[in-house]
Amino acid sequence: MIRIAVSLSEIENVKKDLGQTMPDVKSSHRVEALARGLGWRTNATMRAALANGTVLRELHPKSFIDYLDEHGFTTDGRPFVRAMVRVAIRAVMATQPELTHFGFGVYDEGRITDEEWQRKYTQGRGEMLTNQAADEFERAFEYLQLLRPRKALDKTTTSYGLKHNVERYHDRHPNLGRIGGSYVANGMLIAAAYHLSLKVQRESKHSPNAYLNVSSESIESLKTERPSVLPSNTQGATFPIVEGQRRLTDAERREWPKRFQMWMPPDAMMALWDNVHETVGVSMMYQAGVDFMRNAWTAAHFAKARGAQEVRLCTDTRPDFEMKLHGQHTLFEVTEAGNFEGRGNEYRAFDERRAVAVAAGETDYVEVEDDPVEDWIARADQAPALLQSAAIRKANGNYDPSFGLVIYLNIGEYGLRQKEIEGCMRAATAPAKGKFREVWVLWKGQAYQTS
Repeated sequence: MIRIAVSLSEIENVKKDLGQTMPDVKSSHRVEALARGLGWRTNATMRAALANGTVLRELHPKSFIDYLDEHGFTTDGRPFVRAMVRVAIRAVMATQPELTHFGFGVYDEGRITDEEWQRKYTQGRGEMLTNQAADEFERAFEYLQLLRPRKALDKTTTSYGLKHNVERYHDRHPNLGRIGGSYVANGMLIAAAYHLSLKVQRESKHSPNAYLNVSSESIESLKTERPSVLPSNTQGATFPIVEGQRRLTDAERREWPKRFQMWMPPDAMMALWDNVHETVGVSMMYQAGVDFMRNAWTAAHFAKARGAQEVRLCTDTRPDFEMKLHGQHTLFEVTEAGNFEGRGNEYRAFDERRAVAVAAGETDYVEVEDDPVEDWIARADQAPALLQSAAIRKANGNYDPSFGLVIYLNIGEYGLRQKEIEGCMRAATAPAKGKFREVWVLWKGQAYQTS
């Protein structure tokens, strides 16, 4: 459980924050709910306790939610948690002036003008206080607190490598369920490390990355830890999971989709997807007849992001999935926006190299591919065209206009063009407007409605 240092001045900041995110709630109710969310019985009790200085408090979102519910206001508690997480982020920012959302400093530091550096720095500092950054901080905190600290810095892994571990951890453990999504910026992982009082050292003068004093053994142990959630209404059937990775058999390609066609919570669909992926590995990228895997992944993550109670794949070819949200059943078609040219052949070649290595006795075959920052930017610049192409493709498909459309944007730019990509979504997906009941973009675990 995250603990945050609270002062009277920060309470005023939180009150302003909640006033902006919950304007329909009376200010007196907001502040009383805040006091209960921090473990005090009343606002008066809270202010009396803080009169003598800063106090370390745990967050109790349920108490915040319950108080407002008793007074006729419904909330999921995220405004409270985000407001309090920003308290922790501001504390780190006050002591670490070089830290930005990107990491230490800014992109291209050492190669840009002072004026450009200042512009990027100001933008990066501001991004640390957004809702997205607060969620990223919380995801990183949940992961880092599971690692075992050590005396010396671990210089075999940087914060940039750890941020990917955090993302994979949340992808594989969706049952944490408090936040949704998995993306974490490098700077927010470093901020969470400072909050946990870990040792932090910048990798080099102009590097955005940091070394932390965490045990490499504990990092490795979290890579292999797996959730055990399966949908309770599908326990009767058995489908073998074999050691290693291979293609699905014809029988499995007929039977696995039936599992995904049963109603289940989004978390359970993610766990079920993990089970299949353990078998197929990268072969799902080139084997025929496994489109249900893409549809299930997108359906589960979209339903999770929307807060749906249950989701399932559809039995017909159209639409792709159905979900229950606020008592309503909604139907959606799925498509992917990404650069797929040659992708199947690349994964097939990798699988062949892995098979040769395993046959030679290499049990943990890994390939590391260089991914320079320039490529991140190039991928980000493709986003508008990729989204537009996907929207046009689906708009020309003569679908039932009562269906919704989810476009999964499959590019990663590690936060360098976050705002630009978000800003292009509505215009880029306009060709699908009117052809579907509603259009959404799923990106980095977040759902963006564009029409």
